[in-house]
Amino acid sequence: VAQGECDSCHDAPKPDAPVTLAENEPESCYNCHDEDGFQRKHAHAPAEAGECSSCHKPHASKHNPLLVESSKTLCLQCHQEEVDGFKKKYIHTPVAQGDCIGCHNPHSADKNSLLKKVDADLCFSCHEEEAEKYIYGKKVYP
Repeated sequence: VAQGECDSCHDAPKPDAPVTLAENEPESCYNCHDEDGFQRKHAHAPAEAGECSSCHKPHASKHNPLLVESSKTLCLQCHQEEVDGFKKKYIHTPVAQGDCIGCHNPHSADKNSLLKKVDADLCFSCHEEEAEKYIYGKKVYP
């Protein structure tokens, strides 16, 4: 989009006709994005259905990566059952910050719940100091 290559997604414009996509979603998206990232064992429902624009704006957005809303707002539109988790006394920092994609892959993952990594590997990807305690047999937090 930034390079002005409209024809990489759109048909050539016709007088008095709306602009159209050369291909439907997600095929037009796969012209730039690697399809493999959407084909893992567990797929997020919109990604599996090829509904990229239900979460993303194709041209510009104030929310990275071209999201229609902030990731927290966007995720909670469908995942309302998670709202009670934001009301507890102690809230994991990524949850409090609405950083759902810090732990979850928004398109597909090999792990359940679309987790980016499994078990302690996920925790230790941010909590490196705890990994050292775990490795050297010191006190570990569940």
